[in-house]
Amino acid sequence: MGKMVSGVLALMVFAVCFNMPAYAEDGTDSAWRVSVAPFIWFIGIEGTANVKGRSADVNMNFSDILSNLDMVGEINIEAGTDKYGVFVQPNYLDMSDEVTSTLPISGAQVKSTITCTTTFIEFGGFSRLVDVRRETGGHNTIDLLGGLRYWDMTNEVKLSVPTAGVDRTVKADTNLLDPFVGLRMKAYIADKVPYSLRADIGGLNTGSSSSFTYNLQALLGYDFTQSITMFGGYRVLYVDFGDSQAGADIKLHGPALGVNITF
Repeated sequence: MGKMVSGVLALMVFAVCFNMPAYAEDGTDSAWRVSVAPFIWFIGIEGTANVKGRSADVNMNFSDILSNLDMVGEINIEAGTDKYGVFVQPNYLDMSDEVTSTLPISGAQVKSTITCTTTFIEFGGFSRLVDVRRETGGHNTIDLLGGLRYWDMTNEVKLSVPTAGVDRTVKADTNLLDPFVGLRMKAYIADKVPYSLRADIGGLNTGSSSSFTYNLQALLGYDFTQSITMFGGYRVLYVDFGDSQAGADIKLHGPALGVNITF
């Protein structure tokens, strides 16, 4: 997987450099701007979870998650100039499911409620390595990215047997803080039609970070105005943490759709 991420990074550099001759000389703007991009990420989950030496496969597409979804929220906020800037992206996913089963001997009803809450917040900065102004507007750019990704994953299981007066709750909470580094590029395939690629890797394999994590994203947009761009694409976010006693090897992936507004 590391080779695939490295290949994406090399492709990003080639894509912008290949298009450079068609554009005017470099040009930058020192004025600060703020962009806000609310978006929907149609997440699917696949991988393996380990609890007390036992592993379980996790495989849920977006329709499975949607039927059990309680709340979701995602937004990207960025502030900077044409040379450098900062960004933050909070993501929140809350799912729950209730199952009722019958004990084989007593016939008592057992109610199980499973709640999974995942919050990950990405924050960091960028430094512009390449900035080529297009004659017809816009820029071709390559940015160096660096930052931290904080994970808070909480799983709660409630078991209830009303006839026996039994009510039990088991809760597990995992927190990770992963450094990451990567590249981000933006170029145009036609006037008002930008595309962007992003790839980053991280994880330090310590007690407070994952063993390995990567993030891949490809987006295609349309500039309605100089400050409003609709975009859609695909994102993959992978994290591997813990061990065979307690940990997970999980990939979040799916299409994304949103709008970017620049002030």
